[in-house]
Amino acid sequence: SPARAPPGADARARPHVTGGGGGVGGRQMAEVDGDPKARQSASVTGDMALCLLYVGFNCALNAANRNALGAQGFAFPIILTAAHMFFVLLLLAPAMLRSHCRGELARVWAKEWPALCAIGTINMAQIALNNSSLVHLELAMNQVVRATLPIFIAVMQAIQACPPPFSHMPLLVTISFGVHLVVHNVEASSSEWWGVLLVTAGVCLQAIQMCFANRLLSAQLDPLQLIFSTAPFALAAALVPATVLEGSLFVEFAALKPALTVQILLSTSLMAVIYNVVLYETISRLSASGSALLGNVKVVLLVAFAKVQLGEMVAWTLWQHSGAVLTFVSSGIYSFMQWRGQRDTLMR
Repeated sequence: SPARAPPGADARARPHVTGGGGGVGGRQMAEVDGDPKARQSASVTGDMALCLLYVGFNCALNAANRNALGAQGFAFPIILTAAHMFFVLLLLAPAMLRSHCRGELARVWAKEWPALCAIGTINMAQIALNNSSLVHLELAMNQVVRATLPIFIAVMQAIQACPPPFSHMPLLVTISFGVHLVVHNVEASSSEWWGVLLVTAGVCLQAIQMCFANRLLSAQLDPLQLIFSTAPFALAAALVPATVLEGSLFVEFAALKPALTVQILLSTSLMAVIYNVVLYETISRLSASGSALLGNVKVVLLVAFAKVQLGEMVAWTLWQHSGAVLTFVSSGIYSFMQWRGQRDTLMR
């Protein structure tokens, strides 16, 4: 799982900047800006390209993490998470620390550092738990369990005295039943069941983050700013458990397979950075609810990729396949209902 934009960020779309220079290119841009149909066509084309990039990089990153943590034997999920955080911080620094951004970020860090520390620590923990589950669990089953996120969010909303509408409850029950069909045959003593517990804990932390991040932060930051602002705290939180739990074994692995170690850390970290930028643009252009709908399409494609390319789900029973379909369909309908509800609210 990549270093995602911590929920609670300001997902307001940035203004679309247009303009034209001299010469043929400038005249073409002016023609597009002056023609509503051409402008709409260009916008649709851009959204389609962004959707393809989002789905492609998400699938590639999840598959690369699963391949590294599983097939390649790189069983160091906390170190992998820390490496992703480090590269996000390193590669975003030139853009985030420009003169006109530096003062604003310094003020936010000075005033909001306790909230940023809490959000960064929770974000690191939920990503590390998800990555840890991929050591023990197939990517397909990992995605099925992660589909329970709406259930955990509903519980957190109920704790905050704002439960979801009663009309959503049948879908939440259906999602939980579908996940039950997938995992009920997993032996309690097996490594696979430990993976289920790890990813479930990660989803629970993600729900807590999504529901309480806005209450912790008084400043409005866009997702990319929030990633950069919380990355130092996330990296610091990862250093101690990474050193204590994985440090000595990682040094041995790196000494035996230095080229593989560098390849895994660099390739997955670069993909994580690019994915975060694409995710930011997706949220800005499609809104958070639209991104959630696209995420359901992504999950289906990712599970299909895991089955075809990674050879997973071979030992799954008919009940497990049925449970996965039930979970993903219910989750997709739930996301659509949320998107439609928010759209209707905005139209009023």
